[in-house]
Amino acid sequence: MTTKIRFISIIITSLYLLFNTASHAGIYRWVDTNGQVNYSDRPEASGAKRIKVDSYKPASATPDKSKNTDDNKPDDEATAEDIEKPPTAIPSAPKIPEISQRDKRKYCNEAKNDIASINSRGRMREVNAKGEYIYLSESQRQQRLTKAKNQRREYCR
Repeated sequence: MTTKIRFISIIITSLYLLFNTASHAGIYRWVDTNGQVNYSDRPEASGAKRIKVDSYKPASATPDKSKNTDDNKPDDEATAEDIEKPPTAIPSAPKIPEISQRDKRKYCNEAKNDIASINSRGRMREVNAKGEYIYLSESQRQQRLTKAKNQRREYCR
């Protein structure tokens, strides 16, 4: 009986430690050789810096009446003190990094090659998950062509 309890307590303690350490993992930020900003839970590069992530808690829908010290004024009436206080800043989402010129050229060339390939072929086919060839319909072919042209317009500037 005591060995069962000891075994169960070891399992529970191990699980607690496993999940507890994952919740304290840090977030690391670094810039790679292409100028791309990266975020990860592991420092991938030597120049990675640990960053602090603030958790955002939304304001409650009901006002906290314990803060109202003046019993004579209504709760919905704003005072001069309340108006002069700056609003609390909401944390903004991280900015999406710009695509490097090298990647833009790569995507541009891929789009141009796709357009040339689609235009040069009569019927297009692709391999499905089973390894079988499936021929694309004309509307699917046109969709691929439109997508490639949009990519060329975006990356070939």
